[in-house]
Amino acid sequence: MLLAITEGLATRWPALLLAALPFLLTAGVSTLFSFAHMLLVGRNPQELPLTTGEWVEETLRHQGLTQVTVGPTDPLLSGMEGYIPHAGYLALQPTTYRRRDPAHWAMGAHELGHALHLQSPLWRALFLGGRAVSQGAGRLVSAGLVAAFLLGGPLPMQLTLGFLLVALLADVLVAMDEAWASATALRLLRQDERLRGGQIVRALASAAAALSAHLSGAFARLVLLAAFFPLAEVLATPLLPDLAPLPWPTLLFLGGVSLILAKRAVRVGIRALLPRPDERLSDLNTRVIKERAGDLGGGIGALVLIAVALTLPASPWRDVAVLLALVPGLVPISEVLQGFVLLPLRILRDEVHRLGDQEALLQAGVTPEDRAEAGADTRLPGGLGAKVAILDMNNRPSIHVRALELLRVLYLPLLVVYWVQAIALLIR
Repeated sequence: MLLAITEGLATRWPALLLAALPFLLTAGVSTLFSFAHMLLVGRNPQELPLTTGEWVEETLRHQGLTQVTVGPTDPLLSGMEGYIPHAGYLALQPTTYRRRDPAHWAMGAHELGHALHLQSPLWRALFLGGRAVSQGAGRLVSAGLVAAFLLGGPLPMQLTLGFLLVALLADVLVAMDEAWASATALRLLRQDERLRGGQIVRALASAAAALSAHLSGAFARLVLLAAFFPLAEVLATPLLPDLAPLPWPTLLFLGGVSLILAKRAVRVGIRALLPRPDERLSDLNTRVIKERAGDLGGGIGALVLIAVALTLPASPWRDVAVLLALVPGLVPISEVLQGFVLLPLRILRDEVHRLGDQEALLQAGVTPEDRAEAGADTRLPGGLGAKVAILDMNNRPSIHVRALELLRVLYLPLLVVYWVQAIALLIR
């Protein structure tokens, strides 16, 4: 058995690599973008008369978007930089928000482009729907590849191909959204007479680098599509031989795990289908921490359930349910992967940015200790706006957010399939 598993791993590993490729490619391209962006940032901290936050706010008023506010992002948003439509909040990274150079203006202008376009109900429905479908179908593609890696046979790969085609169609809408936002950003920057020719070129280069980072996940899925049919031949057989059913005493342990998972599925499902706007700002941090811990615990429980489901006789019902359960089951695995991949990249990026900021200040005749006096606004007015926007997102979740919430409990079909088949085997 061990020899069969070793031989299977030697031939089937491309499936795991392709499952992780969107994450790996996005992380790599984003890191390259951060380095390219650092080269485009001016050495003069006072190069432009306004910070990015001030420029975006000024441009919003000129465009008539008085209902949109701009401010720094928040850790509860995982550092996300972007426009939150139903909260009317445009969140920027603190460094982006306070810097006064064309490269950071370009990043603010790109998010401003999103804010302008999403004022249209039609574009909002298309672009937000496309982004949600791309995210959800992308997770199902990764889960499908891992399921095919474990189970073999045509069904997991057929489902994965369907999810892949849906994700690629949605990626077209995401690409349109990002490209249009970049084009609008360039137009707004060129209309500003405070920017000279060389500064416009730097802003354009920054916008192009950012666009490549946004589209890296879609490129990874195109790579998967090109390799799909040769990969399907490799995954035609299961990785594991037929396993003996578990002894009945283990059902007691699995019963406890199943009750915990079922309770969580009910709670998440009710919240997604019937949201209640009763949270307060003071409860937000606690709830987010609990939800993240719940996702890790639910993912580990799903992996346990998948492992024992492999002892059941092969059937289409089991294979489909295992595939769906891998969506939440991959959460703890992705957390470990992020620790090995993202953490070193973030440390390297932050250190390079720190040295770059220090060099820029020294060339401007300012010591790092005088940074506050150098015009780098560390107070970041409007910081509370991000928390209010997050609270609004939690209390009034969009239909897209509510649909994606259900992905967190896709182990529920496997719970049903496992217990039906396990009980049927016991009573024979």
